[in-house]
Amino acid sequence: MSRLPLPAVAVMRAVAVIPAVAVMSCAPSAPPEHAARADDAAPEGPAAAKSTVRIEKVAAGGGGTCAITSKKRLACWGAAGDGQIGNGVPYAHLGIEPAPVWVEKLRSVEQVAVGGATSVALTTDGKLFTWGTLVVARREGMTGNHKSATFWEPQEGPSVPGALQIEGGAATFFAVTKEGKVLGWGNGSNYVLGGLRNLVQKEPAAIDGLTSVRQVASATLYTCALDGPGVIACWGIVGNSVIGDLPTIELGPGDAKSVGAKLELSDDGARKMWEGFSKYGLTPVRGIANATQIDVGSNHGCALVPGGSVYCWGEGKRMQLGNGKAVDKGGPVRVHGIDDAIQVGAGHSESCALSKTGHIHCWGQVGLGTEPTPRPKKIAGLKNIASFSMGLGHACAVDRDGALYCWGSNRFGELGLGFASLQEPPTRVELTEDPPG
Repeated sequence: MSRLPLPAVAVMRAVAVIPAVAVMSCAPSAPPEHAARADDAAPEGPAAAKSTVRIEKVAAGGGGTCAITSKKRLACWGAAGDGQIGNGVPYAHLGIEPAPVWVEKLRSVEQVAVGGATSVALTTDGKLFTWGTLVVARREGMTGNHKSATFWEPQEGPSVPGALQIEGGAATFFAVTKEGKVLGWGNGSNYVLGGLRNLVQKEPAAIDGLTSVRQVASATLYTCALDGPGVIACWGIVGNSVIGDLPTIELGPGDAKSVGAKLELSDDGARKMWEGFSKYGLTPVRGIANATQIDVGSNHGCALVPGGSVYCWGEGKRMQLGNGKAVDKGGPVRVHGIDDAIQVGAGHSESCALSKTGHIHCWGQVGLGTEPTPRPKKIAGLKNIASFSMGLGHACAVDRDGALYCWGSNRFGELGLGFASLQEPPTRVELTEDPPG
């Protein structure tokens, strides 16, 4: 096992950027950009140390995290007992790796997606690699019981020519191709591979009914795709219900303003797409036909629309829909208090959005044991953020200088701080050197 080269006195240096007593605290609305702020001040002492490794992308999953450096190398950390780290070391059952470890087998990594017990990476030459505990066959006569195998380092394949985006669920993988198709493979239990295919799919197969997809987002038991000019189609199971059985908002002519999303399709055009989805076991998120980016959490989803507004739907008991109410919604509702978002994210019971100013605003149950936050509040200590990723209890963000920060649940060491704990505030994960080769 090759850990990240660091000073002998530490496996990984964690540099806190806000006081340790804060638990995912959210600051009030941001003042003007030129105004001085205590939490925006340059840190002193160890916090001012500069990483020699620039992080390009980060992916947070169920209990782990992976990051891609500017040199296209990959490091992973967190839950490790199912092979999630990918470093070739067989960890004990329920084992953890709280400090980042290089995935030495991979070079030229372009994308990575982290699921519950599995991960998938896409390299710059278009090859796919998967690792973790994969379902490889369904045992005959044993309903819902499958044969699995654990792969402790990345395995090449399957082949998906023209893959543009990859995504991972609990034990399922998806790829969006340049032709606009979504291919899925892995454990198809609970109809997570679309339609009524409750099976194990060894080779990638197209999700019927989707022809012009731009993005796919997956949770444990369901998946949504951004299709056409911005229509959202979902499939799988939420709670104890197949998604198609959940209530939806029906729009009539002129009703688009009821959810605040301007329909770029004609009403008839949107309806035809939505009706077409139903033939293939897909269910539309009715009321949004111009989404530009989506994300899904345990039982809810959020979408970004032109202009920077955010809409969420699904479970809302912990106020993760951002409309100030602790109620579920079958259709999208507008998130109050943010209108300049450039990215949205959904976790277990929380949602977040990245604003044009480089700040992250979150709502819902932001942190374990905290009171639900009904509307977006800024996460203190983070500024100049370029992108972020949400797991099921933690999140990580990369700033415009390539520095990496993680916060939230740290039970499996998923924050990369070198130790496990209940939870931590936004803390810098410092990498000092890329591995040789």
